[in-house]
Amino acid sequence: MHRSLNDEQWRTACELLSWMVCAKRSLRWHEIQAVRSINTSDQTFDFMNQRLRDDIQFFCGCLIQVLRGDRVELVHTTAKMYHHSQRLYRFQANRGRYIPRTKHMRLSSIECNLAALCLHYLTFECFNDDVAPERLRDYAMYGYLSLQDYAVAKWSDHVHAIVKMPRDSFFEDHESAKALKTIEQALEDFSIRYENEIYHQQLTEEAKVDCKAHEGRDFYWNLVHVWGHVRRQQDKGVVARNDISLDALGKVVKRNRELIENLSSKDFEHLTTFYGNKFKCPKLTCFYFHEGFENAKRREKHVNKHDRPFICDILGCSIAEFGFSSNAELDKHKRFFHTELTDQALTFKAAKEPVTSAKWQCNLCGKRFTRKFSHNNHVNSHNGDRPYACSECGKAFTRANDCRRHEKIHNKGYHIGQSSNRNRH
Repeated sequence: MHRSLNDEQWRTACELLSWMVCAKRSLRWHEIQAVRSINTSDQTFDFMNQRLRDDIQFFCGCLIQVLRGDRVELVHTTAKMYHHSQRLYRFQANRGRYIPRTKHMRLSSIECNLAALCLHYLTFECFNDDVAPERLRDYAMYGYLSLQDYAVAKWSDHVHAIVKMPRDSFFEDHESAKALKTIEQALEDFSIRYENEIYHQQLTEEAKVDCKAHEGRDFYWNLVHVWGHVRRQQDKGVVARNDISLDALGKVVKRNRELIENLSSKDFEHLTTFYGNKFKCPKLTCFYFHEGFENAKRREKHVNKHDRPFICDILGCSIAEFGFSSNAELDKHKRFFHTELTDQALTFKAAKEPVTSAKWQCNLCGKRFTRKFSHNNHVNSHNGDRPYACSECGKAFTRANDCRRHEKIHNKGYHIGQSSNRNRH
């Protein structure tokens, strides 16, 4: 791939791949274009001049796949994502670390810059509660809200990535110093913008412990307070994570979405480049929070599913995330999709789960796992991440098994059609 690109194009390819490695969900192409087009220093969005004229496959070739709509991601599994990201680096044996092949940034710097981008972006004037309606409409028409879905849902995940970084993930070089300064300024601006909800709450010792690796850095206390806010939201449980934790931000996001929904079909026609579908699910962890629907009726039908009272209590279940309208439907679902688990529950009701070799523990609910991939699937179910997409229709799933089971539906329909044709003959 490198040989077919000039130096500038290669740097762009490395930048795009790094973003996709560090992104907290699959990015839409218009979101990637937005990342390139936003200037956080003067709070401007210059899509026409900064966007990429060539599509992503021109830069990244077979390393990426374009799914339904304009959703892009690195090929296959998370393991391959990591493998491909390492191609951007060479191993420096005498120091025992990976260093860049070219002058592009390390992933630690990319993590900082993406976190800073989300935090800075959410302080733009289009997220003020007192912005004039006509000015807000101009912002919408020029694409200023094109990164809204991602930044609102994932800024806390990017902050978490900073919290988890070991201190030695940064080196004494210009890029690391620049990235640290960028996240310092972003945390300060974000803390000031949402001061009432971040600083006017009790700071816990747990938040200080979590951020200890960054103790002594200039942004340490702002990071502790912002992370403390995130932890408080997490401690409220899985259901609360569907709500935007900052009340002020939640109100303006609702206002911004209503503005876009109320645009006429003629006005919105050219804005699909920025926003995709008009009508979005309000549940933060839902796939359709960013994917959306073509019309309000389909969105309403979808949202009603979130309120079904009978929820599957088997952790990691992504097929029935919206629940069921009756207990009988829930039982049918369990018998069909969780046969092994339900049979074991009936036969060995009093049996205890062995934990001696279960060394992977979920830091959200405490459940333990003997295999790492089972742990990762479980964590995905908490976070709402869906890394496995159907190759036929693009529907995403938390677990690979669920995705394969879903794909059989398409295959079944195909074989039925073939059988019907044979019967006619």
